[in-house]
Amino acid sequence: MNALPLDDLLAACRKAGAVRILAKRLAANDNSKNQVYLGGDFALLNQLPLTGFRHKPSDAGHAIIHADLPASWLLDDGNLSPAPHSKVVLYPQYPEVRWSGFLRGAVGAPGHLIDENARIVGRVLIIGVRADRSIIVRVHAPESPVARELEARGAFDEKGLLVELHAADPGDERDRLLAALKGVADRGWVDPVRLHADGILSPCHGSNCGGVTLESLLGISPNSRAEPDLFGWEIKQFSVRDFRKFSAVSPVTVFTPEPTAGVYAEEGVDVFIRRWGYPDTKGRPDRLNVGGKFTLGRRLPRTGLTLRIAGVGDGGNTIEDSAGGIQLTADDGTIAAMWPFPALLQHWNQKHARAAYVPSLREGPPIRFRYSPDVYLASGTDFGLFLKGVVDGVVAYDPGIKMEGASASRPRIKRRSQFRVAFPALRTLYQRFESIVLGAPQTGRHA
Repeated sequence: MNALPLDDLLAACRKAGAVRILAKRLAANDNSKNQVYLGGDFALLNQLPLTGFRHKPSDAGHAIIHADLPASWLLDDGNLSPAPHSKVVLYPQYPEVRWSGFLRGAVGAPGHLIDENARIVGRVLIIGVRADRSIIVRVHAPESPVARELEARGAFDEKGLLVELHAADPGDERDRLLAALKGVADRGWVDPVRLHADGILSPCHGSNCGGVTLESLLGISPNSRAEPDLFGWEIKQFSVRDFRKFSAVSPVTVFTPEPTAGVYAEEGVDVFIRRWGYPDTKGRPDRLNVGGKFTLGRRLPRTGLTLRIAGVGDGGNTIEDSAGGIQLTADDGTIAAMWPFPALLQHWNQKHARAAYVPSLREGPPIRFRYSPDVYLASGTDFGLFLKGVVDGVVAYDPGIKMEGASASRPRIKRRSQFRVAFPALRTLYQRFESIVLGAPQTGRHA
């Protein structure tokens, strides 16, 4: 494969299961001894299928985070050779992300191009991201057709970061996305439907039918695939009051991680609710709730809990202690619930780097939906921006946790932990945020 032209190599990667293909020009010190530098911010974490995030103290006394990166080398004969010790190391105090362990135990891997003795400028790393949340990798020498063609195209990021290689021009993907969204908007009011894996549409019932209907009309069935929903973009719907001011009915949910430490996780959600829950404010009997809008440093009297964050510096721009995290604390200092940074990063890693936000209207009964001819395209989601949003009070913890039949031997418990943001502030969580009028010339305008 070293002699293959670029298009043939990309075809071989897709044959091996790659649904997205990334490339990086390797610097001289990118090797097994020094690790391979992947990026200098948290944005990279949404490009790779990482798992098993964990806090690890370093020899120098700094707290770092490790994550597994399931990888296999794509060999010249088309076979795969697993790299069982492949992992990513995040140095959050900088931040900086590096790849290591990629040669150990990998039979047939191209050690001469990337081992500790390899200090060759101009090598090219190819990474194929597969739908099963693993990667395939190759390294090509500077004189290879792949390296020469990518250099000729000017494909590489000048900062030495990963870049995505598209089978089609990225603008084509964007145009196809916008054309598909315009097709849905042009349909006007539609009945709620759900698309099944067999291609059959059926009526949709439930509180999430606005998003389900939009995805169904776009031909997206419910799935847990690693790749985004449509043409490389994740599709997100949100309800608005009208199509003039686009005032969102409710804040947008950023993500929904469950606490993995504190009383909530260690003693159980039932203990958590009984200790800090309050009687239902609407008078529904035998029910306890834990709700409200928690912003940093704000104590909610009904619960006696305060949202805090430990281990960040520089106004939320860096993680100084990877053993820290976001906490709900009681007045006596008890940690009622905690989201350690490794657990938050694990959940954040499931988010896609590019998302299309589509406003919708709802009327009824009978319930119907209509989707806006204006949409918002967001790219470059970044965990560091999320942390800064928490520190600045832009992102709030807005739970909907309840216990019904609290006096019964087996009460009914609902868990709903969610971090939310008012729609106008959503742009602060992305590096680029545009408002697009579908059907208009696509110069785009920044929201």
